[in-house]
Amino acid sequence: MATLITVATSWEVYPFLKKRFKNHLPGDYPIELGNGRFLIVTGMGKKNVKRCLEKITLDFSQIINIGVAGSLDSSLPIGKIYRVDKICSQGKIIKFKPYLNSFLSSLELAEMETHNLPFLWAPKKKARRLVDMEGASLAECYPDLPHAFIKIVFDYCSLTSLITSLILHRAIAQKSLIKAFEGIMR
Repeated sequence: MATLITVATSWEVYPFLKKRFKNHLPGDYPIELGNGRFLIVTGMGKKNVKRCLEKITLDFSQIINIGVAGSLDSSLPIGKIYRVDKICSQGKIIKFKPYLNSFLSSLELAEMETHNLPFLWAPKKKARRLVDMEGASLAECYPDLPHAFIKIVFDYCSLTSLITSLILHRAIAQKSLIKAFEGIMR
């Protein structure tokens, strides 16, 4: 059975693909990465994830989601890689079976909140939590499959932080994304 690897945007995977395929980038998704691993770009947000997954005809046995996330805790360093062990969406805990391998087991754990829109204004109460726009949808679409969610801290959930990250921290995040992809490809 195959492993489905998902990212929300092509910029999250482009540096890894460029390195892996030595500038001869494959065309259409899903991209076969070898060893039964396939990559798709879902688009941002829950609706795009669901729409994309409805079109997938692959028979896969686990899902790995890799991407950037905001953080409600400004002490978490930009570029730090986390494995999500708990997902909340709209005040509800989304249960999922964890998928683990040696690389994933080595990552520090973090909770994650999934929102429908970019979460640019953090609540006053800070928590050790990441924020994304896709994770809960993946877990909800395939509740019986094991999942791994690998998230790289990109910003601190404010408009100023997001703009700063897009300008100054993109290269840091992309190095961490490459490391995450290489880790799961072992």
